[in-house]
Amino acid sequence: MLVELYARRGSPPSDEAREVLERVRAQVPFELIEVDIDLDPKLRAQFDRDAPVVYVDGRKAFRRRIDEPRLLQKLERGRAFAMGTLDPRANLTRGRPVERRTKIVFACAVVVGLAGVFVNTAFRKLVLEPQAELRALDVVKESFPAPPFALADAKGGLQALDDFRGKVVFLNFWASWCAPCREEMPDMARLAMSLAPHRDFAMLAVSVDDGWDPIHAYFGEAFGAVPPPFIVLLDQSGKVSEAYGIHQYPQSFVIDRQGKVIAKFEGPRDWGDPAAKRYLEKLLN
Repeated sequence: MLVELYARRGSPPSDEAREVLERVRAQVPFELIEVDIDLDPKLRAQFDRDAPVVYVDGRKAFRRRIDEPRLLQKLERGRAFAMGTLDPRANLTRGRPVERRTKIVFACAVVVGLAGVFVNTAFRKLVLEPQAELRALDVVKESFPAPPFALADAKGGLQALDDFRGKVVFLNFWASWCAPCREEMPDMARLAMSLAPHRDFAMLAVSVDDGWDPIHAYFGEAFGAVPPPFIVLLDQSGKVSEAYGIHQYPQSFVIDRQGKVIAKFEGPRDWGDPAAKRYLEKLLN
């Protein structure tokens, strides 16, 4: 398991976070990467208000203060998944996985209480499943016109958001220096490929790097000679990300066919989760 600590030297909260991580690592081994945010202005701007910030396997877990028991629980759960000793669908209650039988009995009781077979099917399709997907992806619902922009692509052309009007747009803001961004990018690419048959879907990855060199270097390392299956744009001035109110990376948005932002995802996501594809396909269909 990988734990990333974004902190600053000489800061009491950061020093306390290091001590907690070392104590926990003595109980549950993990790989620790520590990043001094003061060495990079962009990292400082991203994490300054929240430092220290801790990511566990690419997901933001804590900011400002680490809850030691919760961290232990996350790591023990991750280790159990890796060893195949815990059902990935199980929840943890007081540190123990809820038995599958218990969950099934509970679900059946709810179903019986709601209605008969036909009513239950409609309720599950229209209410329970969509809500489960929203919870799984931690979707923040939004409703505002997407700020327009026109940015350069990797081929030297210009791509405007208005060019994609009439399509469902997945808009991602990232940077090559952002570890969580790099972590989620391969799954994001697989999601784009799985939705490629939908001609009314577009995925845009807007980088806030200082130029194209680090972008090309990242994709060359991560994807080899194969170009990514989505459109990469460069927001070198940072004005577009500012227009979207972004203070941390990665951050993603879903824009509907009318050009309105309807959802926001703060921080990285597991885009390989089937819930992500189901969520977007329902918008497309």
